[in-house]
Amino acid sequence: HPLVASSPAALQLVFWWMTAATAFTVWGMGCLGRSFSITVEARAPVCRGPYRWVRHPVYLGEMSTAAAVALWRWSLPNGVLLALFVAVQLLRSRWEEEKLERVFPAYQVLRQRSRWFW
Repeated sequence: HPLVASSPAALQLVFWWMTAATAFTVWGMGCLGRSFSITVEARAPVCRGPYRWVRHPVYLGEMSTAAAVALWRWSLPNGVLLALFVAVQLLRSRWEEEKLERVFPAYQVLRQRSRWFW
């Protein structure tokens, strides 16, 4: 966005936003351990680290980082890509939750302890 690009303070804010969001993603991935998967898998549910508060911290961190990048380098195509990326992440999170509920019936109880994203 022109306002971001022309303001050193705004650039710093976006930089730290991206840094914090990426750190949140890495923290979430680290807590997943052997439950991490690229494809939609039903491995052991994770309830530690950021998973205590949100069920999909990796996706939340990725979406937040992508939003910061889109703001920093704003254009209509980047906005469309961001919207598509967010839609895919939200859809994927639903698929994962459906699979976890089928494989681990107790997952319904775990879902009630944390938020989906925010």
